[in-house]
This record gives sequence, C-alpha cells and structure tokens, in this order.
Amino acid sequence: GLAVQRRAESEQEPLDLVIGADIVYFEEQDPLIEAIRALMVPGITTMVLAYRERTPADRMYLEQVILKALDCTRVDYETPESGSTEIYIGKLR
Repeated sequence: GLAVQRRAESEQEPLDLVIGADIVYFEEQDPLIEAIRALMVPGITTMVLAYRERTPADRMYLEQVILKALDCTRVDYETPESGSTEIYIGKLR
C-alpha cells in the first residue's frame, strides 16, 4: 500500500513525490484531502498539483482546504490551445 502508515510498518521509505492533475472537485472534497494526508509525510514528500478552475466551489475548496495544508509555491502555465493551468509545488505542513 501507498499510505504512510503501511509504508512505515513494512519499513519502506516515504514517497518522495505525489503528482495530482485534474483531481480537485468540490463534491469529492473529503476523500481528496484524506488521500493527500495519507500519502504524504510532512516536510518530506513533495506534491505537484495541477489545477484548472471549473467552479467557484472547487476554487474555494482548493484555497481553504488543500492549499492551507501545504507549504507551496504556484507556477502558472498557459498555452493557446489548452488555456491556463495553475501548478502548485510544495510539502504538507
């Protein structure tokens, strides 16, 4: 299993990196933050999260729940074909 506790019990190192893209939806809020916390070790595991706003509700969830749990920086990426995407890179607080 990938969860921090299972990895520790089997004497595996914590994950170095967790990548998430197109995963922030307001209606899926609790399972998402629980999964992030289960996979990441504070100060060790880095998360790269690509986000594109769909609704004001998912923006609110990103800002009030996910980003408050991370110490991160934001990089904006944009192409004429695909539009803009926010990329957050950081570690769990």
